[in-house]
Amino acid sequence: MKTTFFLVLILSSAFSFGQIHIDSIDWKNDAIGYACSVAGSSTNPVSSSINLLKKRRYKPISQLLYSDKPSEQFMAVLLLEQFHKKGDMVINDQDMEQINLIRKSYRKVPVCSGCTYWAQVTLYELLNNKVKHEIYLEGITWFDYYYQKS
Repeated sequence: MKTTFFLVLILSSAFSFGQIHIDSIDWKNDAIGYACSVAGSSTNPVSSSINLLKKRRYKPISQLLYSDKPSEQFMAVLLLEQFHKKGDMVINDQDMEQINLIRKSYRKVPVCSGCTYWAQVTLYELLNNKVKHEIYLEGITWFDYYYQKS
């Protein structure tokens, strides 16, 4: 019995070393999350984008493409491409070049969804055209919800 307990203890602690260091990340300010944690609240990059989306503030959104924060870059790409698909705006050449650079970037973005999904994902993974990441798909649903409300 002692041997079994000891083995379970060793194995369970070994798996915990593979987890991301969630304490070292400023989840509220740096992550992309539409409904995170028990409260189901959105992170600051998502919350601050709601007003820009509702008021169709294209220039401030475009400026986020050049942000130092990959979470803001992701939100800018998502919003601009969705506005473009709806025919609300045309993305200029300079911004399109920046979007293409962001799509190829391996900078990591913290992402969360609900209580159980907390990870760090590259911009490349989030914005890959062939395989849509769940956070990207949630973003399209989020966009459509607020787009219709404005």
